Amino acid sequence: MQAPIRMANDREAVAMNRKTSARNASQVVDKSSGGVFTGFGYALIFMIVGFGLGSTAAAAEAPTAEPVLTVSATGEVEVVPDRLIVSLGVQTDAASAAEAMGGNARQTAALIETLRAAGIERKDIATSRLSLYPISNTRKANEPPAIVGYSATNALTVRLASVDMAGPLLDKLVQKGANTIQNITFDISDRDRRLDEARKGAVEAAKRRAKVLADAAGVTLGPILSITEGSAPTFMPRPMLGVAKAMPAPVPIEAGAERITAEVTITWRIAAGATP
Repeated sequence: MQAPIRMANDREAVAMNRKTSARNASQVVDKSSGGVFTGFGYALIFMIVGFGLGSTAAAAEAPTAEPVLTVSATGEVEVVPDRLIVSLGVQTDAASAAEAMGGNARQTAALIETLRAAGIERKDIATSRLSLYPISNTRKANEPPAIVGYSATNALTVRLASVDMAGPLLDKLVQKGANTIQNITFDISDRDRRLDEARKGAVEAAKRRAKVLADAAGVTLGPILSITEGSAPTFMPRPMLGVAKAMPAPVPIEAGAERITAEVTITWRIAAGATP
């Protein structure tokens, strides 16, 4: 009779052990949910929190495009040129090279003397071309060309302080032997000052245009962030080409008008809100 009693006691002990294990497991789960974590639990939480903080920091550091307004404008000033640069000279033909160069030198010296007598300073007179080449006859069948003479040319570039003196002076130079005029170029003595006027006009035009655009868009112009100037203006000469042999006196020369332009590009910072 003792054996059945022992078996019953063993079954009760096993059941008690199972209840104890289940109760302990429940306590572990409760403690975990209440704030007691293992090392793995802490690592998992830190990974989640760290990921969230990193995303927030990246979003905070992301650059924000700055609202700007960029406007380009041109300023223009119309000016009548008051100076003139002329390129003229002497072409001399002779039977020999020495005769051609000698005659050309005498004629060129007469031109320079005339220029100096008219008040032209030496610094405003420059030799721009000097040449000597043979003159050949027309080639005949089965015959080589033959040299029949020589041609010497001396060209001068002269800067005149006044357009008004150009006509009478050119007439005197032709009378003294000048027989070639390559071109003339008009110039402006105070070009830098007139260019500054064009620059100011360009800036004022850009400011007006920016104000109109800002008012239309309902924004306020802030400080200027940058100003960029365009390329400097160029002056296109109006050439007078040809050979001066029977020029009327005095030679009529009209300077006309030149346009000096300047271009600027300005960028403003803008802010939302109606302009005052």
